[in-house]
Amino acid sequence: MKIIAEIIGYAAVLCAFIMFQQTDRKRLIFCKLIIDFLWITHFAMLGGYTIVCTTSISVFRELVFINRDKPFFKGGIWLWIFIALYAATPIVTWKGIYSIFPAMASIAATVSFWVKSVKETKKISLLVAIGQLIYEIAINSYAAITNELVTIASILISFFRGWKKMKVE
Repeated sequence: MKIIAEIIGYAAVLCAFIMFQQTDRKRLIFCKLIIDFLWITHFAMLGGYTIVCTTSISVFRELVFINRDKPFFKGGIWLWIFIALYAATPIVTWKGIYSIFPAMASIAATVSFWVKSVKETKKISLLVAIGQLIYEIAINSYAAITNELVTIASILISFFRGWKKMKVE
């Protein structure tokens, strides 16, 4: 079971690298949706229930944020609904202090996807990666640890590419 979980996790790692190379906000969020389904499966197989909860909420978050241009999804109330849901997850799934980190990371991710700037989304995602990394080390998920390292590298590469492009222009 652990080997299958890790294979699914490594598929999510590949998708994460691709996600941060996107320059369009909707494509970035769509990639995140695919990644979320892979991680839900991965962490459920490993018993990481706090992150299963936060990632399940994230699926709905991405659906709301992808449709943010529609009247029903425009209101700022959505941001606060998701923050409240994430804040409740460690209470429901408590297995020690590490249970706090996926919730904190998910709240930061929610803010990062709420802003309309892809550059700001990527900056905040660096903080998200650190919060997730702490939890993933605690539950011994090699694929997820790799993912956070790849995510950090991917974000830094995208910043370097943007900086290099600005320098050329």
